Parts: sequence; structure tokens; C-alpha cells
Amino acid sequence: ETETNPLGRDSDADGLLDGEEDLNGDGVFSDDEPDPLVPDTDGDGLLDGSEVKLSGTNPRLRDTDNDGLIDGVELGKIDDYDPTSVTNPRRADTDGDGIADGLEDANQNGRVDEGETDPLRIDTDGDTLNDGTEDRNQNGRFEEDLGETDGANPDTDGGSVNDGVEVKRNMTNPLDPSDDLLGDTDGDGINDQDEMM
Repeated sequence: ETETNPLGRDSDADGLLDGEEDLNGDGVFSDDEPDPLVPDTDGDGLLDGSEVKLSGTNPRLRDTDNDGLIDGVELGKIDDYDPTSVTNPRRADTDGDGIADGLEDANQNGRVDEGETDPLRIDTDGDTLNDGTEDRNQNGRFEEDLGETDGANPDTDGGSVNDGVEVKRNMTNPLDPSDDLLGDTDGDGINDQDEMM
């Protein structure tokens, strides 16, 4: 049996009345209920009351949407190196690019670091290719040997032509810098190599 404070309506001061935390009203703390004696039952940095009443997250699950980021990081409340970049803790892929937020933020620190794609931008590097298209297996890692382009670098091969232009207009290989001048970047009907002569 759970011993809550009979003189206090909210024994753990988490914003939920003790009766609200005892979902089945049996007076016993169950695994599927928030703990009326622990203000943050799942340890995700959010009080149980704020999870239920404000964010709509589950106070029993550290990672409500199962995307690899704990709810407190997604909402910029705990262990977040950039609290201004808030992702949706109820949607595994906030930007809808096909890559889970926790895979885009590979080190799960709430900040877009070098080599990571942005879970708030469908096209992190601005090359007109969706991050989920560049990361073909959508595992959050750039793997050139699988034919992937780098979603955090607009010119993966460093050949001076943007990946999107190579793929969509020039029909050249964005992983081969030697073919970059064979396309027609400006769309004038003359390939880049001939224009530079």
C-alpha cells in the first residue's frame, strides 16, 4: 500500500493530486501509474503534473515517443545544450523527414552538432534534398559506402556543385567531384566545363 500524506492533497508536490496519480483508486501504486511520492516518476526532468497537464507526455515513460531523446531534452528542460531547439516529445520525427529525432541528434544533447542533421529542419544543409533522402537507411549516420550523401553538407563530394543540383538537374554523381563540371548548373544549355574554357 502506498502511504501518501493524509493532510496534503499532493504528497510529492508534482502538480497532480494523489487521487489523480492513483488511476484505479485502489490506494496501491501500480507500474502503470505515476508514483504519488515521486515528483518525476520517470526521471525525465519533467514533473508528473506538467507531463499530464501541459506537455501531454507520459509520466511513466522517459521517452514518450520512443525516438531516442528523453522528454526533458526534447522540451529543453534537462541536459539540453540548446534549450531553444525544442522538438515534439509526442512525435518521433518532429520535422517529418523520415529520421527519428534521437537519430538526428546522435549524441542526444538537444543541440545540432557537427555531422548531425537538425530534427527541426527537413533539409538541414539546404541543398534541396530531404535529410531522409540523403540518409537512405534513415539511421542518422552518413554512410558514403552505401551511396548516401551527407545531410549536413550541401556538397558531399566537395566538387563545388550542390548535391541537389547534381542529383536533380545535372544528373551527376554527388559522391564524385570529377563529374561536377559536366553538368549545367545555371541551366543555360552549356555544360559548366565548356563555360569555364
